Amino acid sequence: MQRRHDRGQSYADILNRQDGLAVVPMVRATLRRVSEANARFGTALARELHREGGSHRQIANWLGVSHQRVTAMLNHHRTQTPSD
Repeated sequence: MQRRHDRGQSYADILNRQDGLAVVPMVRATLRRVSEANARFGTALARELHREGGSHRQIANWLGVSHQRVTAMLNHHRTQTPSD
């Protein structure tokens, strides 16, 4: 898209082409999947760090989040059923 735009096409023209229509939904879906995977990874890592004796504040520092977020991550995990 950027190369086409740099060559003078407007973004609207690019998106109106058949091959341009799928770009935005594809990027959104990919970002959503990456975000979900990141959340699962962070929760699993927080759970293991906590199991190993890490405090919420230590875990927060390691993960780059607030200690309140760590508490929420660990509480969310505890309330999930095995099928989740």
